[in-house]
Amino acid sequence: MTSQTTSELAANLALQFRFSHGVFHQNVEGFTHAETLVRPQTGGNCMNWVGGHLAGARNGILRLLGQEPVLSEDDAQRYARGSAPITEPGMALEWDRIVAAMNESQIALMDALGSITAERLAAPLPADRNPFQLDNVGEMLGTFAFHEAYHVGQLGVLRRVYGKKGAIA
Repeated sequence: MTSQTTSELAANLALQFRFSHGVFHQNVEGFTHAETLVRPQTGGNCMNWVGGHLAGARNGILRLLGQEPVLSEDDAQRYARGSAPITEPGMALEWDRIVAAMNESQIALMDALGSITAERLAAPLPADRNPFQLDNVGEMLGTFAFHEAYHVGQLGVLRRVYGKKGAIA
Protein backbone atom coordinates (compact mmCIF):
# COMPACT_ATOMS: atom_id res chain seq x y z
CA MET A 1 0.00 0.00 0.00
CA THR A 2 1.51 3.34 -1.02
CA SER A 3 1.10 6.49 1.04
CA GLN A 4 -1.12 7.93 -1.72
CA THR A 5 -3.39 4.88 -1.56
CA THR A 6 -3.46 5.12 2.22
CA SER A 7 -4.31 8.80 2.03
CA GLU A 8 -7.11 8.17 -0.46
CA LEU A 9 -8.54 5.30 1.58
CA ALA A 10 -8.46 7.35 4.78
CA ALA A 11 -10.08 10.29 2.97
CA ASN A 12 -12.83 8.05 1.58
CA LEU A 13 -13.52 6.54 5.00
CA ALA A 14 -13.59 10.01 6.56
CA LEU A 15 -16.03 11.17 3.87
CA GLN A 16 -18.36 8.24 4.57
CA PHE A 17 -18.33 8.95 8.30
CA ARG A 18 -18.83 12.70 7.72
CA PHE A 19 -21.86 11.99 5.53
CA SER A 20 -23.41 9.55 7.98
CA HIS A 21 -22.78 11.93 10.90
CA GLY A 22 -24.47 14.76 9.00
CA VAL A 23 -27.46 12.62 8.02
CA PHE A 24 -27.68 11.35 11.61
CA HIS A 25 -28.19 14.96 12.72
CA GLN A 26 -30.70 15.69 9.97
CA ASN A 27 -32.74 12.61 10.87
CA VAL A 28 -32.83 13.25 14.62
CA GLU A 29 -33.32 17.01 14.51
CA GLY A 30 -36.24 18.25 16.57
CA PHE A 31 -36.77 15.13 18.69
CA THR A 32 -37.20 15.28 22.45
CA HIS A 33 -35.90 12.57 24.73
CA ALA A 34 -39.47 11.35 25.32
CA GLU A 35 -40.14 11.11 21.59
CA THR A 36 -37.03 8.98 21.03
CA LEU A 37 -38.41 6.38 23.45
CA VAL A 38 -41.57 5.66 21.43
CA ARG A 39 -41.41 2.19 19.90
CA PRO A 40 -42.88 1.84 16.43
CA GLN A 41 -46.27 0.09 16.50
CA THR A 42 -45.11 -2.28 13.79
CA GLY A 43 -42.19 -3.46 15.92
CA GLY A 44 -38.49 -2.75 15.97
CA ASN A 45 -36.39 -0.51 18.14
CA CYS A 46 -37.07 3.06 19.11
CA MET A 47 -34.94 5.97 17.96
CA ASN A 48 -33.16 6.08 21.33
CA TRP A 49 -31.99 2.48 20.91
CA VAL A 50 -30.82 3.01 17.32
CA GLY A 51 -28.95 6.20 18.26
CA GLY A 52 -27.42 4.54 21.32
CA HIS A 53 -26.42 1.57 19.19
CA LEU A 54 -24.61 3.91 16.80
CA ALA A 55 -22.79 5.64 19.66
CA GLY A 56 -21.84 2.26 21.12
CA ALA A 57 -20.54 1.09 17.74
CA ARG A 58 -18.47 4.26 17.58
CA ASN A 59 -16.77 3.00 20.78
CA GLY A 60 -15.58 0.00 18.78
CA ILE A 61 -14.30 2.17 15.95
CA LEU A 62 -12.44 4.43 18.34
CA ARG A 63 -10.86 1.52 20.21
CA LEU A 64 -9.77 0.02 16.89
CA LEU A 65 -8.01 3.32 16.14
CA GLY A 66 -6.40 3.63 19.58
CA GLN A 67 -8.80 6.33 20.78
CA GLU A 68 -10.83 6.56 23.99
CA PRO A 69 -14.46 5.39 23.81
CA VAL A 70 -17.24 7.95 24.21
CA LEU A 71 -19.63 5.76 26.23
CA SER A 72 -18.91 3.64 29.27
CA GLU A 73 -18.88 -0.10 28.70
CA ASP A 74 -22.15 -0.43 30.67
CA ASP A 75 -23.86 2.26 28.61
CA ALA A 76 -22.64 0.76 25.34
CA GLN A 77 -23.78 -2.76 26.40
CA ARG A 78 -27.31 -1.44 26.88
CA TYR A 79 -27.40 -0.77 23.13
CA ALA A 80 -25.41 -3.77 21.89
CA ARG A 81 -26.70 -5.95 19.09
CA GLY A 82 -29.30 -8.34 20.45
CA SER A 83 -29.96 -6.31 23.61
CA ALA A 84 -33.51 -6.01 24.87
CA PRO A 85 -35.67 -3.26 23.40
CA ILE A 86 -36.18 -0.16 25.49
CA THR A 87 -39.61 -0.48 27.05
CA GLU A 88 -39.39 2.10 29.83
CA PRO A 89 -37.57 5.41 30.27
CA GLY A 90 -35.22 4.12 32.99
CA MET A 91 -33.65 1.73 30.49
CA ALA A 92 -32.40 4.49 28.20
CA LEU A 93 -29.62 7.05 28.20
CA GLU A 94 -30.74 10.64 27.89
CA TRP A 95 -31.05 11.56 24.21
CA ASP A 96 -28.76 14.58 24.63
CA ARG A 97 -26.03 12.24 25.94
CA ILE A 98 -26.35 10.00 22.88
CA VAL A 99 -26.12 12.97 20.50
CA ALA A 100 -23.14 14.34 22.45
CA ALA A 101 -21.41 10.94 22.24
CA MET A 102 -21.87 10.93 18.47
CA ASN A 103 -20.39 14.42 18.27
CA GLU A 104 -17.45 13.57 20.54
CA SER A 105 -16.74 10.42 18.56
CA GLN A 106 -16.85 12.32 15.27
CA ILE A 107 -14.03 14.63 16.36
CA ALA A 108 -11.86 11.75 17.55
CA LEU A 109 -12.64 9.65 14.47
CA MET A 110 -11.74 12.43 12.04
CA ASP A 111 -8.49 13.08 13.92
CA ALA A 112 -7.57 9.39 13.86
CA LEU A 113 -8.37 8.95 10.17
CA GLY A 114 -6.38 12.09 9.39
CA SER A 115 -3.19 10.50 10.68
CA ILE A 116 -3.72 6.79 10.04
CA THR A 117 -0.84 4.89 8.48
CA ALA A 118 -0.74 2.18 5.84
CA GLU A 119 0.60 -0.17 8.50
CA ARG A 120 -2.37 0.47 10.77
CA LEU A 121 -4.89 -0.03 7.96
CA ALA A 122 -3.19 -3.31 7.00
CA ALA A 123 -2.89 -4.53 10.60
CA PRO A 124 -4.71 -7.80 11.32
CA LEU A 125 -7.69 -7.72 13.62
CA PRO A 126 -7.61 -9.48 16.99
CA ALA A 127 -9.37 -12.85 16.66
CA ASP A 128 -11.86 -11.96 19.42
CA ARG A 129 -12.86 -8.72 17.64
CA ASN A 130 -13.29 -10.08 14.13
CA PRO A 131 -16.83 -11.46 13.82
CA PHE A 132 -16.83 -11.15 10.02
CA GLN A 133 -13.45 -12.83 9.46
CA LEU A 134 -12.00 -9.74 7.80
CA ASP A 135 -8.35 -9.41 6.90
CA ASN A 136 -7.42 -6.09 8.47
CA VAL A 137 -8.30 -2.82 10.20
CA GLY A 138 -9.06 -1.06 6.90
CA GLU A 139 -11.69 -3.67 6.00
CA MET A 140 -13.23 -3.39 9.46
CA LEU A 141 -13.44 0.40 9.14
CA GLY A 142 -15.27 -0.05 5.84
CA THR A 143 -17.64 -2.50 7.53
CA PHE A 144 -18.27 -0.03 10.35
CA ALA A 145 -19.04 2.68 7.75
CA PHE A 146 -21.63 0.41 6.10
CA HIS A 147 -23.11 -0.51 9.50
CA GLU A 148 -23.45 3.13 10.43
CA ALA A 149 -25.09 4.09 7.13
CA TYR A 150 -27.59 1.26 7.57
CA HIS A 151 -28.68 2.47 11.01
CA VAL A 152 -28.66 6.15 10.06
CA GLY A 153 -31.12 5.14 7.34
CA GLN A 154 -33.27 3.46 9.98
CA LEU A 155 -33.37 6.79 11.83
CA GLY A 156 -34.73 8.39 8.66
CA VAL A 157 -37.50 5.80 8.47
CA LEU A 158 -38.27 6.24 12.18
CA ARG A 159 -38.49 10.00 11.67
CA ARG A 160 -41.34 9.43 9.20
CA VAL A 161 -42.95 6.70 11.31
CA TYR A 162 -43.07 9.24 14.14
CA GLY A 163 -44.98 11.61 11.86
CA LYS A 164 -42.24 14.11 11.07
CA LYS A 165 -41.32 15.32 7.62
CA GLY A 166 -38.45 13.46 5.99
CA ALA A 167 -35.12 15.18 6.55
CA ILE A 168 -33.52 14.28 3.23
CA ALA A 169 -35.24 15.60 0.10
